[in-house]
Amino acid sequence: MTRTRQRLLMFSVAALVGMGMLVDNISASHSWAGFHWARTANPFTLKLGKNLSVGWQTYLANASLDWNSQPAGTTTPVLTAIVAGSTNPRRCAAIAGTTQVCDSTYGNNGWLGLATIYITGGVHITRGTAKMNNTYFNTDAYNNANERQHVMCQEIAHTFGLDHQSVDGTSQNTCMDYSTSPESTQPNALTSKS
Repeated sequence: MTRTRQRLLMFSVAALVGMGMLVDNISASHSWAGFHWARTANPFTLKLGKNLSVGWQTYLANASLDWNSQPAGTTTPVLTAIVAGSTNPRRCAAIAGTTQVCDSTYGNNGWLGLATIYITGGVHITRGTAKMNNTYFNTDAYNNANERQHVMCQEIAHTFGLDHQSVDGTSQNTCMDYSTSPESTQPNALTSKS
C-alpha cells in the first residue's frame, strides 16, 4: 500500500446484454468523467496484459493495432503494447501501471464485457481491467467475430478513460457505441483518447 491515500473507484462500464440498459451523459470528447492516465509526455504506452484464451487473442491484437492507428495528421496520447498477462483470468486482478485483459465464464450477470479502472487524485487512472464474459460469448447470439471485436475494442478503451459515443443502439461507426453493426468494431476518427 502506498503512503498516498488512494481512493479506489471501480467504475464498471459494461457492454450490457440488454442494449440500452445504461443511460449516460456523453461529452463531445467522449472522455469518461475526465479520467486519464497520468503521464509526463505524449504518447504514453499502456501495457495490455494478455490473460486470454486462444480464441480471444486475435481480437486483442486487432484492437491494440486499431487504437494505435490514427488518421493522417493527428497524434494519439495513448498507445498500447500487448505484454504477458500477470493475473489469473477468472480473478482478473488489476496490476499497477497496466490494463489486464481477461476472458472467463463470469456468469449470467448482464454484461458481455466489463472495464474497471482504479484512480488516484480524482482523475488519474493507476490500473485497469477489461473482462470478456464467455458465459454470453459461448451462446449463438454473441459467438461471432463482430461481437467479440466490438466488445474487446470498447472495454480496453474504457481503461484509457473513454466513454461511449452512443448507448441508444444506433451505429456511430465506432466500437464506442452500443450497436451490433459490423461497422462498429473499430475506433473511428471521432473518438479521441484522453
